Amino acid sequence: MKFTKNKEIVFLIKQMSGGGAERVISLLSQAAVERGYTVSIIVTHQPKAKAILYGVDKNINVISLSDEISKKKPSVIMPKLLMFWSKLLGKIGFEEKSAFFKYRARNHKSVAWLKNYFKACPKSTAVAFHYDSIFYSLLSVTKKNKLIISERGDPCQSLSSKTTVAFLKNEFHKADGVVFQSPDVQKWYKDNTPVKGKVI
Repeated sequence: MKFTKNKEIVFLIKQMSGGGAERVISLLSQAAVERGYTVSIIVTHQPKAKAILYGVDKNINVISLSDEISKKKPSVIMPKLLMFWSKLLGKIGFEEKSAFFKYRARNHKSVAWLKNYFKACPKSTAVAFHYDSIFYSLLSVTKKNKLIISERGDPCQSLSSKTTVAFLKNEFHKADGVVFQSPDVQKWYKDNTPVKGKVI
């Protein structure tokens, strides 16, 4: 997929703590800025004050989702409605769907903020790392946005999580592409999901 200049690239990651994924984002975001792109990094599960931003270009907009949602009044009705559906689906045997709605209920505030962000930035391309940030992205991007998922682990190790299985089966097809680290992981996705991607 080719990015168009003057459009925003938004990297989403659970936290910036100096790990491998964080270094990849630092390098990619720097390269994008040098090529004239507008770049933002949204840290989804960490206050900005605790994020390790060494090497992140000063022209990159770093946003802490946890900081942003702490400023907002929590919604009451929608999380309760989503939890109701979760319990109902669980009772009638749809455990994966139940886990999906429970996740949405527990993370409604974060997803709502991100939805507003992407609605306001319809030309943005989201690049998501780590499962929780990937899940948030799948629930938040609009049809006008592009979404690239970076799979950096072994999906087989995550199959014990009903939430992960639910997202893999029901939501990953929304991504415009997936970046894999190995042919084996790419084959797993090809065998189990409708997503398309490339090995880097």
